[in-house]
Amino acid sequence: MNIVLVHGAWGDGSNWRHVIPSLHAKGYQVSAVQNPLTSLADDIDRTSKLAARRTAGRATARNLRRPIT
Repeated sequence: MNIVLVHGAWGDGSNWRHVIPSLHAKGYQVSAVQNPLTSLADDIDRTSKLAARRTAGRATARNLRRPIT
């Protein structure tokens, strides 16, 4: 199973440094996105490209583009 981890605002891919080894130890293939944080569109593009490369089109994702309440 492939897992793509995406950081939140004001973070970067290194935020997952303590999570990735445990997931690897359980047999998962793990990637952490390093988003540019230049715009939401750029972040979505980077995440989509990484997910496509890692999952060969077998991705299931939740749409996070929703208003913040």
